[in-house]
Amino acid sequence: MNFCYASLKLLIKTYQVLFPQDCRVFGADRIPQGAKIIAANHPNVTDTFHLVWVIKDQLHTLIMGDLFSVPVFGWLLAESGQIPVYPGQRGAALKKACETLATGGTVLIYPEAHLNPEYMRLKGKAGAVWMSLISGTPILPLGIYVPPSCTRTLRLQSNGRSRQGRWQTAGLCTLYFGDPWLPSNEVQGAIDHSLIYPLTDQLMGKIYDLSQKAFQVWLQDRSIHPVLYGRRDAFIDGQ
Repeated sequence: MNFCYASLKLLIKTYQVLFPQDCRVFGADRIPQGAKIIAANHPNVTDTFHLVWVIKDQLHTLIMGDLFSVPVFGWLLAESGQIPVYPGQRGAALKKACETLATGGTVLIYPEAHLNPEYMRLKGKAGAVWMSLISGTPILPLGIYVPPSCTRTLRLQSNGRSRQGRWQTAGLCTLYFGDPWLPSNEVQGAIDHSLIYPLTDQLMGKIYDLSQKAFQVWLQDRSIHPVLYGRRDAFIDGQ
C-alpha cells in the first residue's frame, strides 16, 4: 500500500468519524485472493468508503476523470493508482485497468456508470465483462444497500462545474458479496463481441439480486433489533 492510498484512507476515516456510520458484510469468505474485478451497484458517492476497509488489497477504482483535476485530491487519486475515465476515452481506462489486473491488482467498477440512489434496474456498461474476458480475471459481484433516510444530497463545485450526489451521513451500509464469476465459462468457442452485452445483462442481474438480498437482511435485522437500527433512523427520518 503506497503513501497516497493510505492518505486517502485517512481522509475517509475522518469523514466517517464526523458522520458516524456502520457497515455489515455478508459473503466476505467469497472474496478471492489475487487479481479480481469487483462490480457493484452504486447508490451513493460514499459506497467505496466502506470497501477500502473490507477489501484488504489496494483498490483501483474507475472514477470520473474530471475529479483528477481537483487540487490535491486529484493528485492523491492519481498517485494512489485510481483510474480516470474521461468522456470518449473509456477504452483507455479499461486498458489501464487490465494492466492493473495483470499485476495481480484489484479493480473496482460500477457498471451503472453513474449514481443510482433509487435502486432502479439499469442497463449496465460492458466494461467489467470486457475486462474479465480479456484478462481472464474473475468478477466478484456485489450488492450494496443503504437506507435513503441515512443519506443526504450534497452539491459541490469542481472546476466551475456543479456536482450533486447522495452521501451516506449515518446509519448502516450493507454489503452482500456473491460468488466469483468468469464470463468466459458461459462462452463456448471463440469470444464473439455480440455476447458481451448479454453477459453484461447477466452480471447486472447478479448485482441487483445481491442488492435485494442486502436490503432484505437489513430489513430483517432492523425488525429484530429495533434499538440498534431504529433510533438513528428515527432521528434521521424526523429531520
